[in-house]
Amino acid sequence: IGPTLAALFHPNGQELITSGSSGLLRWPLARNIDEAVGELRIGPPQKLAELATNKGRAALDQNGRKIVIDESRDSAVVFDLEQPTKRLRLQPHPKLHYIAISPDGRWAATGTWQGTGVKVWDVESGKLEADLMPDRVSATTAFSPDGKLLVVGTGIEYAFFEVPSWRLKYRLAREHGGGHGGHVAFTRDGRVAAIAQSRPLIDLIDPDTGHRLATLEPPNPTAVGSLVFTPDGSHLAAESNNTIQLWDLRRIREQLAALGLDWDLPSYAAADQQTATPLEVVVDMGALTGSRR
Repeated sequence: IGPTLAALFHPNGQELITSGSSGLLRWPLARNIDEAVGELRIGPPQKLAELATNKGRAALDQNGRKIVIDESRDSAVVFDLEQPTKRLRLQPHPKLHYIAISPDGRWAATGTWQGTGVKVWDVESGKLEADLMPDRVSATTAFSPDGKLLVVGTGIEYAFFEVPSWRLKYRLAREHGGGHGGHVAFTRDGRVAAIAQSRPLIDLIDPDTGHRLATLEPPNPTAVGSLVFTPDGSHLAAESNNTIQLWDLRRIREQLAALGLDWDLPSYAAADQQTATPLEVVVDMGALTGSRR
């Protein structure tokens, strides 16, 4: 389907949303699992909208209704997936590159690559609500799962803003210099955040206070990019120079607990011991290029 910069599972678990040069596409998902083998059917896709460029980074709200797409070098577009023919443009923000949407779909925050500042937009009206850190270059954006915090990551710091007042709550300096925009991820319950502290280091923090819980240092130090927790929060994946670091936080905490050094949060649920079922994936490209398996 050509260059594609977003692939997002819908919260209902029955759809995959992609955006890129082929447009905004909705792919139905159907799963059939038996004891021997599982099958996942994807497609055929429904084209919801054409996009103006080959960009297409996207963020989906918690209800799976509002999606915000980075469509050009100075603007983003909001789609209501139940009425995809209607679109609302958020502009201008020169060199727009990063995008986030609040869990309730009320706010969108845009950051840049080699541009300046973070802008917060009202998703219903398109009105510019706040212009944050206008002197900062290449800033990332992320909302906390409860929608109460907006995190801005730059090459020198992370700034945590309260929503919807947009007051600065606290800052965390990037101690050794992290290059350009800093990446952040939250556990699903919002009790832990991971931030790319410096090029090789990842800090786990309490997002309410900024208190550091732990620092993760890989054996082969490389720059850290995108971060994501598994749904139960027990593992953290970090993109690093075209490889994936996978941190088993359950095992780390077990070892720390034996030394009396574990951080003060509830233990993880017991690990699922079920054996994974082999999965066959069948993709129906529909009218795009014909069926493909």
